Amino acid sequence: FVQRYALAVLYYALGGRTDGWQREFSFVSSAHECEWQEKLEYTEAEQVYYYGIDCDDQGRVTSIVLPNNRLRGTIPPEIALLPHLRVLNLSENRLYGSLPPEMSKLVKLEEALFAMNEISGTIPDYLHTFTNLKKLSFLDNVFTGTLPDLSHLKKMTHLDLSNNEDLTGTIPESWGQMQALRGLFLSFNELSGSIPLRIGEMTELRDLRLSGNVLEGTLPASIKNCRHLKNLYLDDNEFTGELDVLQTLLFLEGAFLEDNNFEGNFGTFVEYFDDIVILDASNNNLRGTLSEEFFKKDKLKVLDLNRNKIGGVLPQFPENDSLEYLSLQNNAFRNVLPASVSNLRALTHL
Repeated sequence: FVQRYALAVLYYALGGRTDGWQREFSFVSSAHECEWQEKLEYTEAEQVYYYGIDCDDQGRVTSIVLPNNRLRGTIPPEIALLPHLRVLNLSENRLYGSLPPEMSKLVKLEEALFAMNEISGTIPDYLHTFTNLKKLSFLDNVFTGTLPDLSHLKKMTHLDLSNNEDLTGTIPESWGQMQALRGLFLSFNELSGSIPLRIGEMTELRDLRLSGNVLEGTLPASIKNCRHLKNLYLDDNEFTGELDVLQTLLFLEGAFLEDNNFEGNFGTFVEYFDDIVILDASNNNLRGTLSEEFFKKDKLKVLDLNRNKIGGVLPQFPENDSLEYLSLQNNAFRNVLPASVSNLRALTHL
């Protein structure tokens, strides 16, 4: 009875019946609460997903999945009456207000997804007790304050606090202890300071996105330990120094470095970045020359070096069927674009 009551309170608190959910999932019907769901099967992945409510073999609610369902309101404290909850996905709705302190009792949570709402207040300190948490997303909300200590979350693989705009302070050094992390997304906030030295302890990291903050300083040498990194977003910050440390990131596919104050010789990258697809280093202070060899990278689709100090002679372009976007304006090249640019057969922007 208790969990049915908690779900009924959740339903009415978040606009059920009043505002009209997109799907009702049989909420507050005569059916057992474990049947308030719709099953979605993905045969290619051989997985079954339940939208609505899901329960374990003992009939205890373990999952609430209601994304993009026109929910509206503030999460009620009665959600704490669901202590076996492992998945809570309320993304892409119209939730507002702060998260209730009673949520601190949901220590079995493995996924807490609240992306694209209007939830406010500070990020709760009690999250560090959710030691089973693997995925946490507050993307595109209106949280304020500083980043909490989440160092105890050893199982965390995906952390997204992007697009809150008023999150301030530094990235905690202690976050390096989240060594299972594969995706760290902190873009478009007001974070300051430098990238933590302990970033190198996140050896499973595939995706690091820090765009649109006020971060500064040089890239820490320890980032070379993030050997599996595929996507690196550092654009629109105040970073300085050279980029040599990136040469060890052999699997990098997307490097977004634009709108900083990076320096150094761009030519040193010719021997690296074999998997690179997008390289945007525009609006920096890179020097050196541009080698023909760089255009032999068969996966490269976008190369933007606009507004740097790269000089010398533009190379003769080899035959290339992958490069689609090339921007070399506002540099210090001594010659005009050679006719061999026609060898870049996939080019749509120059």
